[in-house]
Amino acid sequence: MLIRNVAQAVIDGTRKNVKRIFDTSQRLVPVRTGRLKNSGRIKQTSSGADISYNTPYAAKMEFGQEAQDFSNERHVIKVKATTRKSYVTKEGTMVKAAVVPAHERIVFGRYISLNPFTGKPDIRLIQKTKAFEGRHFVGNAVKQEIQHLSEDIEFFVKKIDGRL
Repeated sequence: MLIRNVAQAVIDGTRKNVKRIFDTSQRLVPVRTGRLKNSGRIKQTSSGADISYNTPYAAKMEFGQEAQDFSNERHVIKVKATTRKSYVTKEGTMVKAAVVPAHERIVFGRYISLNPFTGKPDIRLIQKTKAFEGRHFVGNAVKQEIQHLSEDIEFFVKKIDGRL
């Protein structure tokens, strides 16, 4: 029984420390729209807890990104049939409405289908990306708060003994 209580005290102390780390990461997380900060969660596990940030760009913000060149990547885009409206050119020529049949377009580069800041569908051609230094908001929070792990565990161990 004592071993089970001590094991539970270690888990509870770990969860308390994870909560400290999460709170610090919330203070350190970069905020532009608030979406990344609002996506932060703590999930309790059988051995403690996990911290997660759930946006398409969370890992990039934490760890950064190396510069990449996508200019040689070939993509086939399927274009749906559409009706092009009539219009007048700058020169004053009238262009009649026309039906554009479905077709495929070959492009080189990388297409992204989700705008990382708004979360709305967005198709952009990116041929090269710049290097991006990660903010390490979770990693820095761990560095700041892990030193309190032993005292967080000790707090729960003392409760077993009735010394608190």
